[in-house]
Amino acid sequence: MNAVTVSYGRARLTVPGSVSVDAVYAPRAIAPAADPRREVERALAEPVGAPPLGELARTARRVAVIIPDPTRGLPKELMLKAVGDALRAMADENITIVVAYGRHGREDAEDLGLPGGWERRFRVVHHDAFDAESHGRLSSPDDSELWFDLDRAVLDAEFVVGLGAVRPHYFAGFTGGAKLLMPGCASIATIRRNHALRTDRRARLGIVNGNRARENQEACAALHGRYVTLAAVTTERGELIRAAYGDAVRAHRALVPLARTLGQVDIEPVDIVVAGAAHPTSINIYQITKVVAPAARFARRAAWSLFAVRARRASAISRRSTT
Repeated sequence: MNAVTVSYGRARLTVPGSVSVDAVYAPRAIAPAADPRREVERALAEPVGAPPLGELARTARRVAVIIPDPTRGLPKELMLKAVGDALRAMADENITIVVAYGRHGREDAEDLGLPGGWERRFRVVHHDAFDAESHGRLSSPDDSELWFDLDRAVLDAEFVVGLGAVRPHYFAGFTGGAKLLMPGCASIATIRRNHALRTDRRARLGIVNGNRARENQEACAALHGRYVTLAAVTTERGELIRAAYGDAVRAHRALVPLARTLGQVDIEPVDIVVAGAAHPTSINIYQITKVVAPAARFARRAAWSLFAVRARRASAISRRSTT
């Protein structure tokens, strides 16, 4: 067997040759799109259950574009440029870029992946889940328990576009879709309500149907009523494979089968599992914990799991978070 390596931040570690390795599992190798920009333009031209983005732009005065924080690998510059072209009918001052941190810590501007000059061209809002004054309540008139506190930048916009990758997630089933809006742009109270649902037996890796945590996120998007998504499936290196634009649920589900093909493998449980965390997952200890759930699937009961990690920071949770 050739030398075995595991991800270690921006580098890789080599497993010593004296160690007996029974099997190596990694995402399937699927070729990226030959022309990534054309693939994004194709997705925008073929909306799934939503009006074309250019049509929304012609009738709106304010739009918010949500991007994931730097812990989420995504070809953001490529996707943002395509969205910017679709929104060209709007004045720059009417477009707000919202960085969806959820409860993660804020990153430096140079890590955001914005096209050159965009931080000066557009208003950029760094969502802060702990800033009560920056949120407003979205609630259902028919269900007193159905409420979400969201960043005012996404509440005040006449429509919102969420950019995100679709990949396996340890309790939401898969990332992307409505998840950019909530918990991405939600208050800490709303995030905690959603994350409490991960104890549900179907809130698991790779499960979307009947997953209460995912359903709660999509209920928020439906209640908002003006949210669309530009979603993408990428290679392990963040290269775009396929994109979909449209309704938060339908566009997301259009990409789930491909994301599942990319990330799902057949396994035989083993006694010792070694898993690595690549950048940007390795950016902090909080993100690295997300490697645990998939690694656990490989381990027999009472097995050992070893994690090779190199984090830039110990934690990304605000100092105001004490629980």
